[in-house]
Amino acid sequence: MKKMKKISLLIFLFSTIALTQCSQQKGVVQKNIPFTITEKTYQMWVGGKEGSSGTFLRIKGDIKPYGVQFMSVFFHQKEQKVNATFQDGTFTIESNFFNKEKDDMNMTGNPSGEYGNKVPAAKDTDFPFDLKNNEAVLYYHVNGKEYYYKVTDIKKLENKIFE
Repeated sequence: MKKMKKISLLIFLFSTIALTQCSQQKGVVQKNIPFTITEKTYQMWVGGKEGSSGTFLRIKGDIKPYGVQFMSVFFHQKEQKVNATFQDGTFTIESNFFNKEKDDMNMTGNPSGEYGNKVPAAKDTDFPFDLKNNEAVLYYHVNGKEYYYKVTDIKKLENKIFE
């Protein structure tokens, strides 16, 4: 009888810990969302100045009046805050992801000539999602609760070059 109580107590503690861990998990991607995406595109661009380039992301859709606030978007290993515009039951999210300018490096056949070059940074391991080039994750709030939605099959437009 004592052994049964111990086993019951252990099962209760284990299930309580497991439920607590599940409720605290961040980055859960939702499937049922209060909006419908109608258009999703991205375009690589290069500016007129040297080192000026990036990617422009646009997501459009229809939305129900549920108090949705779009907070940020995760795309191409970066997170960017968004400003969404709402009009007549539709929304538009536009975001520019600027490429970092690469540091100058001395490249010579003599190792001592390369002294002072910075070691390349490792891939960002803190990025919370494993995404393909044509995928993004929208981070949004509905009445104060946090949600994430994975956008797939984003159409790549022809590159744009500014002179």
